[in-house]
Amino acid sequence: MSKEIFAKRFTRREFLKKMGLAAGTVALSSVVGFRSFGQGPVTIGALHPMTGSLAEFGGPEVNADRLAMEHLNEAAGRSVIIIDFGDTQTSDAAAIAEANRMVDVLGVPAIIGGASSGVTIPVAQSVCIPKKVLQISYASTSPQITTLEDNDFLFRTCPSDALQGVVAGKLAWELGFRTASTMYVNNPYGQGLSNVFCQTFESVGGKCLAQVPHPMEVLPSYVAELQQALEGNPDVIFLPTYVGQAVIFMREAIEQFGYNSWLFTDGTRSEEIPKAVGPENVEGMYGTAAGAAETPSLEIFRQAYTEKYGRTPPLPYLDTSYDAVILAGLAVAVAQKAGKEVTGEALRSFLRSVSGFTDKIKQALADAGHPVEPVVTFGAGVDELKKAFDAISQADSFACVKVKVGDREFEICQMLPLLNYEGAAGAQDFDEYGDVVTPIDIWQYQNGAPVTIRKESP
Repeated sequence: MSKEIFAKRFTRREFLKKMGLAAGTVALSSVVGFRSFGQGPVTIGALHPMTGSLAEFGGPEVNADRLAMEHLNEAAGRSVIIIDFGDTQTSDAAAIAEANRMVDVLGVPAIIGGASSGVTIPVAQSVCIPKKVLQISYASTSPQITTLEDNDFLFRTCPSDALQGVVAGKLAWELGFRTASTMYVNNPYGQGLSNVFCQTFESVGGKCLAQVPHPMEVLPSYVAELQQALEGNPDVIFLPTYVGQAVIFMREAIEQFGYNSWLFTDGTRSEEIPKAVGPENVEGMYGTAAGAAETPSLEIFRQAYTEKYGRTPPLPYLDTSYDAVILAGLAVAVAQKAGKEVTGEALRSFLRSVSGFTDKIKQALADAGHPVEPVVTFGAGVDELKKAFDAISQADSFACVKVKVGDREFEICQMLPLLNYEGAAGAQDFDEYGDVVTPIDIWQYQNGAPVTIRKESP
């Protein structure tokens, strides 16, 4: 990880000249000068499944957010953000109600969340997009999010299931399975991952016998769904679903049908499943989940989380939740330094320039006459974040420009030097759709706990 801070500084005149403004080649939507960035803390919202079928994940994710807030505020030497937490109950209706409260009552300019795509998409469509609030999901992996008409208000720090589904489909074949069914939660996450899995599995020679949906709410029994999934006696059942549902139908499958062959996902990477069905009933079984590159930044996060909370659970999306809060906080700090009102529109415009640019966006900026360096690269943790805040405190040049990449047009507001956050989950370089790319973990239940076996590069 590069720790270099470029020594070269740009004055306002040099900055404008470098962008070609004097020659009339670039039209800036706004340019503002130096201003101190100490306007006080900004409240942002965070939606987590503290109850419901994903409740196992909610508490640890809240802890990750609190850790990120503490790191930001300590590194800045002031209170940058305050987080208001809301329980989604793993329900779109509850999440929408909480999001509306955050926006209408507290006036938050940004919301972190939600976890499930079946929550994130309705919150985006009902609240964040129409009310112009930045939304950063840390765990919603549905491919639908990529092409959602979100007016550039919805980002995510986790990868699309267009990646996980491919890895899972190939893994099923690699493990010797030749037929498969899926039991999926009937929302964009479950449906999208089930579809990509089956497409990939059949492309390498397997056969998907059935794709069986079930509701988001937890049912007392899934016998009817199991009968559909078990027709033809599949070698394995793929589980793009949640813990609350899985523990019920897995027990029913074992006890009533004598069936026990599963391929798990991020939604079922759990410490509760082995407890509920018996660790011997899942021992050695595999799954997939969004992963993170093994970097110093990830190790800093793990150590800090363990020191604060006693242990780092082997659950997905703690690192991505941490990263989402860090990026929102940095966008707040840069917007304040630029003298801008901290709105959702301002934060979405600064977000890419504090996280790092993809090659396509770098090229679009270069074509528009905008500099893509100098860059300050930094990672997770207080000491690394101090590098970012040192750069923010010294910045005196800001500019905003609209760029078009593919079918997406959006505004990027920059300060010089640019910030490049190499997060706990890896590089958080948002593309034109607000997506990032990370490795995919292949993991296995061992002695009652999920353990990462290897990482598949995207």
